[in-house]
Amino acid sequence: MTKRDREKQILKPWLFRSISGFFLINCCNFLLRPLRDEIGITIGTAHIQWLFSGTFIILLLFSLCFAFFIKRIKLRIILNGLYSFLIIMLLILFCSYDDLSAKPLLQWAFFIGWSVFNLFSISLYWSLMVHLLDKDRAKASFGYIAAGGSAGAIAGSALAGFVSHWGDTSFLLLIGSALLFLFLYNQNKILYLSQEESKYFIKLKPYSFRHFWQPIRYIFQSSFLGAMAASNFIYAIMNTFLYYEQLSLVENFSQDYIEKTTLLALIATIINTTTLIIQLFLFQKLIAHSRSNFLLTAVPLLTLLSFVCLIWQPSIILLILSITIHRAGNYSIIKPLREILYTNITTDAKFGAKNFADTIFSRGGDLAGSWWCGLIAEGLGIKFLLISVIPLGIWWVQNSRKLANHDFYLHSK
Repeated sequence: MTKRDREKQILKPWLFRSISGFFLINCCNFLLRPLRDEIGITIGTAHIQWLFSGTFIILLLFSLCFAFFIKRIKLRIILNGLYSFLIIMLLILFCSYDDLSAKPLLQWAFFIGWSVFNLFSISLYWSLMVHLLDKDRAKASFGYIAAGGSAGAIAGSALAGFVSHWGDTSFLLLIGSALLFLFLYNQNKILYLSQEESKYFIKLKPYSFRHFWQPIRYIFQSSFLGAMAASNFIYAIMNTFLYYEQLSLVENFSQDYIEKTTLLALIATIINTTTLIIQLFLFQKLIAHSRSNFLLTAVPLLTLLSFVCLIWQPSIILLILSITIHRAGNYSIIKPLREILYTNITTDAKFGAKNFADTIFSRGGDLAGSWWCGLIAEGLGIKFLLISVIPLGIWWVQNSRKLANHDFYLHSK
């Protein structure tokens, strides 16, 4: 057996495990999302900004604590402890579901806690993938791993709809705990394979940062990490603006609840299907035949143009087009590309600054967008809100160009 054949023999089961892992964690997230959203509706739209504010604060504290402990405790122990704790919490909530439905404090805790886990778990999983693979193997693998996540999102949403329609909503918590258990088992297998065949993977190195706030300093000291954080921040704000426009257009589309729900389900299906198709069939061809600077700037530019069209002629069709370009383009092209670029940074940055850039700045964008939208939409209207996005979109395009021309991946093609 040649060296290349041996490498393929090792990497194929590892890639399958990696795809399966992202499928399971995303399936769990989207399975429990309707329950979280239902609790959000129960709490009331008047408190949404405060829910986002609470989520941001808890996420910031959790990220700082994670940065503190990851230097002192082995990664495998931290991951096993974190997900085991979450499994136990879901089982406890399942056994006391009546309390969850009746006690506002428990509802706030679940909404904020699961929102934090949803964002941090995805970032943490990508950090592990980025840490174990070099750039060439990442370019060959990350499109398929991302596709596994998209398939998990579709499966989780479908399973949640089926369980909610035919069974008790509380069973979502039980199924979610089972998915997390399978994910934890799968993740340990990934770590085991990477250690057993260590010459095919990048070794997990010890972390050297001195203070638990040092990941924040990395972001502000590195132009590359700063551009990554800014990209996440801008994307989140524009995503919030689209959400407000979606609420406005869907509200005017029909007065029938079923028709509104069907339209929202159609939009979600179009986004997830488009994302999966691009990840499975186009991403590898795009990175093989297109320059990274073109791919990174194309989605922000197309999103900005779609916003201009939406301002000029608001319609359901243009709304669906804008949301699809924005979200599917991010999930299928920008996100895998950014993860590939992260393979060049240090160990400390991968499990410290990267998590901050992916989580704190994303949730900070949600928070800023929600308050901005609330203030402008109430005072000046949705159309002026969309107009205010244009400078933000131009900043996004410029930031993507800066990211594309950075020294970290001048040779990414």
